[in-house]
Amino acid sequence: MKKFLAVGGVFIALAAGQSLQANGAETAPATCAEGAVRQFAGIPVRVAQATGHFRTMKVGNRWLWVSPDGNAFWMLGVYGVDVSSSVDDQGSTYRTRVIAKYGDADLKWGPQQNRRLLAWGFNALSEYANKWVLPWTTISDPRWPGTVQPVKLPAIPFPLQGAWYSQTNLSNYAAGPVKEIYWAMDSHFKGYRGQFADIFDPNFDLWVARRVAAAEYAQAAASPWVLGFSSDDTDYLTGFGPGPDFNSSGHTHPHLGYVTLLTPPAQSANPGRNVTYSDSKVYIKYALRDFIRTRYATIAALNKAWGSTYTTFDSDGGWPTGRGLLDENGKGAWVGTNPSALTNAAPSVKVDLDDFLYEIAKRYFTVYQTRIKQAYPHVLYLGPTTIGGWGAPPRRQILQAAGQYLDVIRTTYNGDQARLDFMAQHAGDKPIMTWLGAVANPDSALFRYPNGGQSNTFQSQEDRGAYYERSLTTQMNATAGPTGAQPFIGVQWWDYLDSWAEKANWGLVTLSDNAYDGKEARVAPARDTWGLLRGNEHRDYGDFIVRVRQANQAVVTHLCEELQRKSSADTTTRWIGRLVLERQ
Repeated sequence: MKKFLAVGGVFIALAAGQSLQANGAETAPATCAEGAVRQFAGIPVRVAQATGHFRTMKVGNRWLWVSPDGNAFWMLGVYGVDVSSSVDDQGSTYRTRVIAKYGDADLKWGPQQNRRLLAWGFNALSEYANKWVLPWTTISDPRWPGTVQPVKLPAIPFPLQGAWYSQTNLSNYAAGPVKEIYWAMDSHFKGYRGQFADIFDPNFDLWVARRVAAAEYAQAAASPWVLGFSSDDTDYLTGFGPGPDFNSSGHTHPHLGYVTLLTPPAQSANPGRNVTYSDSKVYIKYALRDFIRTRYATIAALNKAWGSTYTTFDSDGGWPTGRGLLDENGKGAWVGTNPSALTNAAPSVKVDLDDFLYEIAKRYFTVYQTRIKQAYPHVLYLGPTTIGGWGAPPRRQILQAAGQYLDVIRTTYNGDQARLDFMAQHAGDKPIMTWLGAVANPDSALFRYPNGGQSNTFQSQEDRGAYYERSLTTQMNATAGPTGAQPFIGVQWWDYLDSWAEKANWGLVTLSDNAYDGKEARVAPARDTWGLLRGNEHRDYGDFIVRVRQANQAVVTHLCEELQRKSSADTTTRWIGRLVLERQ
């Protein structure tokens, strides 16, 4: 088995069965080779007192999760453990095939997927998990003894998703729908047309508050197995993705301050969402107006700084042709034409929009943080599924706000030290988790389709596994220069299943429910470790799982041994200190 390089520490010989002390809490005897076999799938080293819920802490310079029983925990999670009903090129669905294999797509299927994940070294469920795998699901059925999920894994529930659902006022949580600021922009805007909710609208805060209080989140929050709550999928937060400071292969998101400046100050309806608005005010545009007016006080001072010709901070003639600040739609030469880097905007325009971008991010993060902590003070706030993307961090203003309001920052990381240092410089000393995914279509059940434009593409399952292993090794050994911390506390693998919609081999398993382990994903039918039918693929595919399992086990072993060494050194230091005091 491959092991990570040791990271410092002092080696101390222990008597058989001797316990260690870490931060005043007794740890278990050395059992690192057992791996994540404890309750909550934690590392068998106790680092803190039990609290009954997950949290994060630093041990030395390393950030870690701490499980409810006080053990160290490094998240090895998987997104999307769910049942797909999409008809694929075999003329059937994943759901149909798993019903034939397990007898159902719920009570038997769910626990068995958790058994597989544990066998492959994973210890958590990321977002988009089916209820039949979640640890807090209960049902009165003899197949689940005691009515509870028989194979539990720590989990993150479905995102609260206010950025999307509030736009149609799903479940009528608010007084009305929240507006979206991209779609109504003037046609001269040639940038990426994504979506971003008017988070300054009071209806956004109201919707989030009532969503947080919904029964499904109250049930999750009451469970010791919940890792934390996420706010939104980043697909609905255009502007929180890759920033312009690092190469993201053409995927840099627009600057939300620029988008706000150009969007109209009023909307009466959104045909794309099939909604109308009783309150037409676009609050984010007025928030920018107020921010600029506070900064400059007079329109003459603003015009001098920007080189603009506005007649008022308000509207003069109406958007988009009017002459007021609220009427700006991009016609002013001083705002430039680059929505991503603002390279040809007047310098003061860029400074002011950068500063307002921080206010946007602050508003977004504080709405969720306030509502989550009010309802469930012990539940961690994990923010969006990712900020940044394609290996690039988001803009520094977003990182700055994230560092202030998130318990854990989730992003992507390609191993570049400069990018890690950039994140630490602007977000501060915070724990980080990463999105991780890769495809190898030529050696998969989707061999008929090219790899496409995905971020990490390979020709074989073995190469995909080597990438996973390298990524974990890099993160385990990474230290952020500005803070001196080892910030990474876990990965979230995308995805459990191959994606038929994207024709992409993201999965640990095929759409016929065969693991990419070099055994199940074969032409010849056979039975797996649990006696279940496998095989019947169109080709034999390579082994991705073996490298994944080895990398996952290596993380647990490495951290277990590192933490025991730190505990040993700490215990020895205190023991020597006591001897010195006694002799004095």
